[in-house]
Amino acid sequence: MVTSRLKEERINLKKEKLDENIEFLRLKYLKKLNAESAKYNETHEDEIDQQVYYADRNKYYQDLLEKKVNQNRKNLSKYEKKLDKKEVNGIKKSKRIWEIDFLRGIIIWGMVWDHLMYDFTNFGLFKQLFNFGQSPIGEWFGRVTGYDFVLGQYTGTGVVTWASNYWNSDFRVTFRLLGVIVLVVLCGISSHLSKNNFKRGGLILGFGLVVTGALNGLGFFLKSSHQAGYEEYFILISTLTCLGLCIIIYNFVRWLYSLIERSIKKGCKSKNKNSYWKYFALGFAFLVFIPWGIMRMHYRDLSIDNLQSFYYAFNNHLPQYYNYADWVNFKGGDFWKYLFGFEGFGADWLGLFPFLGYIFLGGFIGETVYKHKKSFIFYFYPREVRENPNMLETEPGKVNAFINKWISPITYPGQHTLFVYIFHQPILIVIFAIIFLIGGASISLPF
Repeated sequence: MVTSRLKEERINLKKEKLDENIEFLRLKYLKKLNAESAKYNETHEDEIDQQVYYADRNKYYQDLLEKKVNQNRKNLSKYEKKLDKKEVNGIKKSKRIWEIDFLRGIIIWGMVWDHLMYDFTNFGLFKQLFNFGQSPIGEWFGRVTGYDFVLGQYTGTGVVTWASNYWNSDFRVTFRLLGVIVLVVLCGISSHLSKNNFKRGGLILGFGLVVTGALNGLGFFLKSSHQAGYEEYFILISTLTCLGLCIIIYNFVRWLYSLIERSIKKGCKSKNKNSYWKYFALGFAFLVFIPWGIMRMHYRDLSIDNLQSFYYAFNNHLPQYYNYADWVNFKGGDFWKYLFGFEGFGADWLGLFPFLGYIFLGGFIGETVYKHKKSFIFYFYPREVRENPNMLETEPGKVNAFINKWISPITYPGQHTLFVYIFHQPILIVIFAIIFLIGGASISLPF
């Protein structure tokens, strides 16, 4: 517990207020008791009856007062626990590991930026939802006039041309893929920190299926309205769906391993309480990576010219092998190819391989670096500090809380990744709709 003077002052102040409340109730009940007794005595002259009535009513009010005292004790205890969750300088103490939320927050902000740039492209949402015409905002938005096949760039004016070229740039493709890989590894680390991975994975998978259904519905709607770019909304195995499946598989394998490991130790009557799961997780990751790399190269007959081409091929980012066309081209017998990563389908797609390996790699990092579920800051302090059960009260705990406070614009989205992932696009559309309408654009819905 925090034993600061400010905390003690707050507790004492709270206790004084509660005591004042009890004293007020005691006087109130005493006044009521005397009034009721006087009224009773007017109609009952027997002295014994008057004493019995007074004793009964007195017990009734004493019980009420006792209940209130007990309630105040509970409230005071809750208040002390509430203070324990905060430092005296107002920094909220949290068991969350700041660097994981920080990295996840950077990736989420990058995703928001990436999707915003897509909305601005020549085939994005803003071009489909708004008519800019000759409005002032239309000059800033611009238009794409063509495509230069020599330079591999769109030609035109305004932000729409810049966004379209950015969307297809090697810079964007490379770092977007790197962000996805880091996000999956962080999901593996969080699988070590989470209390219920089946629930967590099921929640992500469920939201992934809902988003998949919504986007496909939008795609069919745009197709029926003869809108260009409708195929961009047809997806099958989305990022959320793949992450949910990977987390569930990771937790199932971990549960199965623990069951087998306990059975073996029980059969051998071993007293060794150490688990070797982290080594198994690392081995499983490479068991996914190496055969996957070989199969991927063989399946596609790929020739690796440089590190970048291997990076794209290994992580399923070969646009020429994606099926963007339509659900008409979907073959049910090829579903396993889309699921495992041999074929791509849709703009938002991740196969189980090699990303299942990244989940297990994250699990190994979690079991190794975050064995005690504390920030790496603790590793710069002596062992007795690192293993302090009241870690939030130690100096590194306070440093962790301090960092969490001052980088909250990044860590907060990292703590609410699923919420941001689902709702960022509607929020962006509303914000820019207001800007566009003020700038003179008009809504142009495809119906």
